[in-house]
Formats: sequence, C-alpha cells, structure tokens
Amino acid sequence: MQLSAAITNFALQSGWGSTSSGGGSVNILDNDDVLYARPEDVVENSVLVFDDTLKKFKAVSIVDLINSIRAELEVKYTKLIDKDGTYTYIGEAEPNSAEGAAVWRIYRIDETSDPDIEIKWAGGAADFDKTWTGRTGYSYS
Repeated sequence: MQLSAAITNFALQSGWGSTSSGGGSVNILDNDDVLYARPEDVVENSVLVFDDTLKKFKAVSIVDLINSIRAELEVKYTKLIDKDGTYTYIGEAEPNSAEGAAVWRIYRIDETSDPDIEIKWAGGAADFDKTWTGRTGYSYS
C-alpha cells in the first residue's frame, strides 16, 4: 500500500497522471512560439505559417501565402521572339533548350485583323512539343 501511494505521489508531482488539461494560453496569438500580433491587427483570412528565420509562427494573409507559393513554383522560361512579315512568333522552353529540340511551346500573334489581334497556338495547343526552328511551318489555331 505504501509503495502504491509513493508511486502515485511521484507521478502527480512529475505531472504524470495529472487530470488537468494543462496550462497555457487560450489565445493562440499569445503563445511563445507565435509572433505576437494583436487580434485587431491580423488581416482577415490569415493563417499561421512557420517562419524559419524567426523560429516562430506568424499570421500571414492566405492571399499572400498563395502568391508566394505561386512565385516559388513558377518556372522561368527562355523566350524567343521573331517578327516575320505580318506575324510575331513567341516561343518558350526550359532554359538552355536547343532551338531544334521538340521542347518548345509556340504561339503566333497576328495584328492584320485591325483593330483586333489574334493569338493562336502552334498545333492548336500550348504543349511543349514543338521546335523553334519549325515555328513557321505549324498550323495555328
């Protein structure tokens, strides 16, 4: 009986077996691992994001978060432009792509339909399967 009481007493003093829900703040913005911000200063539709530099979570607008993710994911393409008679051809491919490799997406701008401008894709699609050197030979739609 004494051993059981001693174990129970030790567990309670150590925090083991405690029946309380623990301490801490009920306002997440008051927690130590969150960059402090007054609730009225937090932009509507914000989420908490971990900032590796600060080593804390901080409130960020969901719109700003989505835009930063898009910027990180956006691929920067090599772009070539060729003005040939009434057409302007624009080709995009991964950097350092050979002009004869079938890795380009190409569109053509036709400005002869004044006042309208027509932009059409080579082969009717924005697929990266054309060659820049063959740009004038594709059908555009």
